[in-house]
Amino acid sequence: MVLKDLSSKPLIIAVLVGISIAAIALSIFASYQVKLAAMDAQTKTLARVVEVASNEVISELFVTTSELAQSIQKVKAVRKLIKKGKKAPLNNAQKSELAAELSQQFRQRYVTAGIIDLVKVRAYDKKLRFLGASKDGLENFPTTLPQSIDDQASKREKADRFKPLGMLWQSDKTAYYSLLYPVGGLSLAGYIEVVVAPAHNLKTIDLVLGAPLTIRSLDQQELYQSNNWANISDAILEIDYTLKLPNGEPALDLVLQEDITAFLNSLAKTQILTIGLFVLLGVVGVSVALVLLQINLFGPMKNLQLVMSAVASGEFYSEVKGSRRKDELGSMTNALLYFIFIFKDNSRIKQSLDGVEKGIAIVDSSNKLIYLN
Repeated sequence: MVLKDLSSKPLIIAVLVGISIAAIALSIFASYQVKLAAMDAQTKTLARVVEVASNEVISELFVTTSELAQSIQKVKAVRKLIKKGKKAPLNNAQKSELAAELSQQFRQRYVTAGIIDLVKVRAYDKKLRFLGASKDGLENFPTTLPQSIDDQASKREKADRFKPLGMLWQSDKTAYYSLLYPVGGLSLAGYIEVVVAPAHNLKTIDLVLGAPLTIRSLDQQELYQSNNWANISDAILEIDYTLKLPNGEPALDLVLQEDITAFLNSLAKTQILTIGLFVLLGVVGVSVALVLLQINLFGPMKNLQLVMSAVASGEFYSEVKGSRRKDELGSMTNALLYFIFIFKDNSRIKQSLDGVEKGIAIVDSSNKLIYLN
């Protein structure tokens, strides 16, 4: 069956219903896209929150390590040995004494209080040449400064050389934070470097934000995970944030979990309301359209059909509904009225001719007989 064989009424109804179904389907698709956009916005917002929180932790770490380095450089024995290293390389006895003095920092202040995770304390002369390091801390730790810190410290001039320099760096996919602190009064003698593991301080983010946190190294080694870390589900949104080094390279992966149950419930209510409104609009729209079509199209067409059937049966109407309409139905109605008028006149002429006693024949221009009484 082709479209031209279908009645106008079911075809129009089918089109209206199809449009309504398409509108409802479009509303469902739009709601899904809105959900995706809302989730993406939520993720970006929380990632920004993690970024701000991690930057705040690093700033606090700068202050803490600066205080520790300042207290270390105030130790007379440490200052004395660093000043000696300024003039000439330290002998083995002096290196051992410096290492012992630096090692004492692992058993006091911030370390014993658990405020920082101290990795190493190292000493350098003013030209950033290694003088000694604490025995405590990581074994086989490199003696040279990280290249990024060495480059930046070497470029400093005049008063800038007396300012603490803190920076994230990584070695063998492990992240560290170093604070380089100047030693000496008016004359720079050297530097104390405090090296810590930043993950120890970054784990406080879960307390600040009130959300479970996992910290991983670049080789995906888990450095910390909150006790309330949950299994992934639809109601749990995981936000991945990469803490970067000053040069833009990754240092640590921070993964934060956010319970979005309330958010999803609110979004689901909005989606149901939106889809429900579209369904209601479709039903009401189709109903109103059908009523209007029945009044203005289907009804008048049915009436016109009845009139035409009656005329075909020999019944004539002097008035047909819809003759005053200005649309196509009005034109059709007026054409039917004109046909009825002509047909009635022809019928009267035929009746008159049929009543004549003499025989009458009427032919057209081709002499073809068209009437005979």
